[in-house]
Amino acid sequence: MIRVGRLAALAIGFIALFTVLFTRLWFVQVASGAEYESEAEDQRVKNVSTQSARGDIRDRDGVLLATSEL
Repeated sequence: MIRVGRLAALAIGFIALFTVLFTRLWFVQVASGAEYESEAEDQRVKNVSTQSARGDIRDRDGVLLATSEL
């Protein structure tokens, strides 16, 4: 049978660990939230359109299958 002292020590240990965890989560999300938000905004992906080179598509016999000309 487990002694009450060991169980209390285990409970205090878990409470301490969860306190540290929740304190860190609060710090990251609330206290430093604006800083992390601005850093994330700076890292956004920017789409840039570029014209690709087009050419004719021919089969193995050299017959024109598709062209980029209208």
